[in-house]
Amino acid sequence: MEINKYHLQNRWKLDNKRLIYYGLRNKENLFNNTFKLNNKQIVIIKELPKVLNNKELKIVKKILGESIVLEKDLKIIPKSFDDAQFCTNCVANDFMIPGLEFDEMGNCPMCQTKDDVKDLKSILPIMNIIPKSKKSRFDIGLFFTGGKDSTFLLHYLSVVLDLKVLAMTWEIPFMSVNSLKSIENAKKKLKNVEFISRKINEQDLIKFYNKLYSLSGNTCACPSLAYVMFYSDLVDNKVPYFVAGNEPVQMLGLYYNHLAPKLAYTFSNNKLLNFMINVGRIITFHPPFKKGQMQTLATMKQLAYSDNIFKKISGYSSDLISNVVTSIKEIKHITIPLKRSIRRSSWSGNIPAFIHIDFNDISDGNFNWKNAKKTIEDECGWVGPSDSEKSLHTSCNIEKCKEYSQFTRFYNMESTMIPFSALEIALASSNKHISIEDAVKEMKESLGFSLKEIPECKIMKSYLKNKNIVNGIVYFSASKETKSIAKYFREKTNYQLIDLTSYQDRNSFDYTINFNNLVLCFPVYSQNIPEPVNEILANIKSRNTVLIATYGKMGTGNVLYEAAKYFENIIGAAYVPTKHTYLENERFNDFQKLDSLVNRILSKDKIKISIPERKKSFLANISPKKRSQLSVLITVNDNCIECGICTKVCPTKSIINGHIDNTCIRCLRCVNECPSKALDVKYSYPLRKYLQTEKINELIIY
Repeated sequence: MEINKYHLQNRWKLDNKRLIYYGLRNKENLFNNTFKLNNKQIVIIKELPKVLNNKELKIVKKILGESIVLEKDLKIIPKSFDDAQFCTNCVANDFMIPGLEFDEMGNCPMCQTKDDVKDLKSILPIMNIIPKSKKSRFDIGLFFTGGKDSTFLLHYLSVVLDLKVLAMTWEIPFMSVNSLKSIENAKKKLKNVEFISRKINEQDLIKFYNKLYSLSGNTCACPSLAYVMFYSDLVDNKVPYFVAGNEPVQMLGLYYNHLAPKLAYTFSNNKLLNFMINVGRIITFHPPFKKGQMQTLATMKQLAYSDNIFKKISGYSSDLISNVVTSIKEIKHITIPLKRSIRRSSWSGNIPAFIHIDFNDISDGNFNWKNAKKTIEDECGWVGPSDSEKSLHTSCNIEKCKEYSQFTRFYNMESTMIPFSALEIALASSNKHISIEDAVKEMKESLGFSLKEIPECKIMKSYLKNKNIVNGIVYFSASKETKSIAKYFREKTNYQLIDLTSYQDRNSFDYTINFNNLVLCFPVYSQNIPEPVNEILANIKSRNTVLIATYGKMGTGNVLYEAAKYFENIIGAAYVPTKHTYLENERFNDFQKLDSLVNRILSKDKIKISIPERKKSFLANISPKKRSQLSVLITVNDNCIECGICTKVCPTKSIINGHIDNTCIRCLRCVNECPSKALDVKYSYPLRKYLQTEKINELIIY
């Protein structure tokens, strides 16, 4: 009987009402990675593995043999390079890219489609010859890291083309010693280049890195944050063009990662589309775009304002960029100069054009990595990494961490993004930029493709742990009432504001941090501490703590007394009356009344206090969550567009495929965050009567 059981094929995963394939498929199905399901199919898939009867087989007929297979037909996912199948023409393999398919000849999808993509050179306008500027001190700007590609480009621009170059470097804490030496040597050797470098203050950088690490598993944000920092310099100096050091395989990798359609590679040469866009510019009294200027504004606006709705709908938005943009919001004040320069350049037409220089074209048809390294060593004093075989991404000490996190997230089907380096090394070997032998050696010894955490991750984690701001305001706020209290403390103390409302943020938060001063803000639910807050209390550590419990004017319970048991030194606490989640009553606005607690947390003298025990209703401890579930009914109406936002924002991970399970705490975050107003709430009669009782509006400070 067991042999007749059907399974969901490996690398397919159920996601709401879709099956998603995590891998790279053969040419005929290259981007057919999703399959929409009906309700009957979803029910069957959730029950797999199982024996299917004739009726069930008919329901899943369309995906039988592909997504649903017998156990004997399950694909084996390799756990090392030694177990992997390699492409017959390049180093692509199904360990480095799990879910990689091969045709009958043993070719990977990239080799199968090689002729189809030979003209896909760049999503930016290609300009290999740059005219000298008559209106600026500089002919072109370059984002310069000291790595192989940006140094090769700097040599081409300043030596081969004899241009005046503005080289811009964002100094990150993880820059490799060899890249720093390469930058210094380039300063000595290249006389027509002006070098500028910039750092982000450490407090802001930590906030940014913490958020990005929680979202992506790494802190890599190059070159996005550099664009934010230097765009104003490009505009102020009227630099006509700027370029980043992207070699051919990096540009082509965007296509195979389903981040850029074929249209994106021909867009800059599409006269009709560009004409229509410029008509819109002229109608709105803006100067028409020159080649590359639209790409500049699109890039900068994405960083300043996040993805536009059309990009999200298209399916070509990138978690990589959206995570960086989300993290930038943690320090959004750094985008103020960027936004100002975007507006100014858009109106004036003084927009530096974002262009691409094709490394193949300027290298006699083929960009050879070894030859490039020899050229820049001789001409620019470039210093390679201690690992002499390494050619991909040579400027950063934690590059392998990015590869490791992208690889493990893809391997575990947590992200649909194929590791960039996996595509790049495969494409480079296929296109003869590097020999098969050298590519295999680099892939196995120099890149981060490992299921076991690599040693370099300690560099990143150690930096975040040691540099973390040890004073913090941590809050849980499903309805945003508690958040307003937390923000007031943030304004008064300038401590780091940490939101642990979402399941993802709590799950990824580093509980090894020992706060020096901590303000912990949370709501009262049914006169009790919410379950997610109990999870925080059990794990968070601090030397000095202020506790803030917000309540909806119905009852405080005894939550501060109960929470205080987790801490050794409570120096202040308060019950703050505010708007009830289920009522439209007044919010708390007397923030200045909390200043005594602000003074205590900022004072050098920390005096321990005791919190008295308070009485709570005899019903409070009788199945509080079950009582809430019985009293508050949440249903889905016809407005639902299956956007998945309710699932994403749920603090307890209680919503799966639109269904609310019995772990729900009835915080109504899903209801309040739903963009389509697709969730209806109905209160039981006993709850409605209870909510009509006289309100308590007392601020209690200890």
